[in-house]
Amino acid sequence: MSDMHTLALRQADQARTNFAAIESDLEVIQKQLTPLPTRRELAGTGLGIIIATAALVTVPTPSRVLAKLVPDHLNGHHFLSRRQGR
Repeated sequence: MSDMHTLALRQADQARTNFAAIESDLEVIQKQLTPLPTRRELAGTGLGIIIATAALVTVPTPSRVLAKLVPDHLNGHHFLSRRQGR
């Protein structure tokens, strides 16, 4: 075999080895990325948090509803007040 042919075979063999190492590294990276959430999942979680927070803030609580139903003139103070002595 000529020296040029032998050199080309060595280069091809080295290239195959490099490609195999790169492929192995890519497989490791893919396994690491698999459990991470997608953009869609993150966006859905954020939107759910926003909607739940808005619902909790805007829905009246029972004490607010009762405060509107019962007159404030009971003994000179609000019936839900915790102050004693009035």
